[in-house]
Amino acid sequence: MNPCNLKHTMTIRNHIEATLVDHGLWEDEAKAVTSEAEQVESLKPMQGRWDEDTTGYPPQLLAVTWMSVKGHAIGWLKANKPKHFALAMLQH
Repeated sequence: MNPCNLKHTMTIRNHIEATLVDHGLWEDEAKAVTSEAEQVESLKPMQGRWDEDTTGYPPQLLAVTWMSVKGHAIGWLKANKPKHFALAMLQH
């Protein structure tokens, strides 16, 4: 099989973690935040969907999910790493 013909998919979890990294978190921090965020009440509708391909969802759903995870990330950083440089990036 030609690797050029393989379609790359990204899960919702991968998308959120990559966005957190883009906002200054290290990969292990992004995974920890996402893992905790999956249990947050506001993200309950996403349970069971974190490993699904992002192409099956409208961009608006990903944006709303991101906003909720972003809020959780800010709280996580304030509690665990209050001087983290990513706080400034996430709060603006």
